[in-house]
Amino acid sequence: MSQAPSMPLYTDALLGDTLHLSAEEFGAYCLLLFATWRNNGRALPDDDRKLARICRVSIWKWKQSLRAQLLPFFNTDDGAWHQKRLEKEWDFVAKRREVFAKKGTQGGHAKALKTNKRPLAHALAPNPIPINTPSECLYAPSAHTARDARARPAAAGQKKLSPIEGIFRGFADAADAIEARNGGADQPSAGALLDDPGAGSVAAFYRRGLA
Repeated sequence: MSQAPSMPLYTDALLGDTLHLSAEEFGAYCLLLFATWRNNGRALPDDDRKLARICRVSIWKWKQSLRAQLLPFFNTDDGAWHQKRLEKEWDFVAKRREVFAKKGTQGGHAKALKTNKRPLAHALAPNPIPINTPSECLYAPSAHTARDARARPAAAGQKKLSPIEGIFRGFADAADAIEARNGGADQPSAGALLDDPGAGSVAAFYRRGLA
């Protein structure tokens, strides 16, 4: 298999140089070019049997007409069929492949060095643990807290809570829990949150919504 599977083909020059060939001769010429390219640009040996097989004709047909018609396109001084334009294109493509391969290797090496030089502290730094989350600061209950408050069985003589009342109950219970955890200190107060000095504690504020 060729190291460069894609072969540049200049159709204008190809057609202009082969207008005098028959369809069979043109096809045989193209097959010789393709076989040379697939041979990594190396000239094909001047072996009538092998050349006839490449052109997909009998050895008699090759010797009788095709060889004479196609020989002017090649140089056979050293016993091989050299096509000057094709070998020039192969050298150009091969050099480009080497350049791209070298750049790709250098790019991968630089990327590896960049990754390996990452500061250890940056790579191993733990995620900070917040002391107070926003939900704690605002006494916001989770969804299941409010749902549990609505589903809690009502004591004797108490009415069943509506969804809105259940939400208020959930907020109040969350405020009570945080106040108990803080040793009775309710922070911040509802007055501070609502800019109303008479609002009292947060838990009391939410429970007034249940009245």
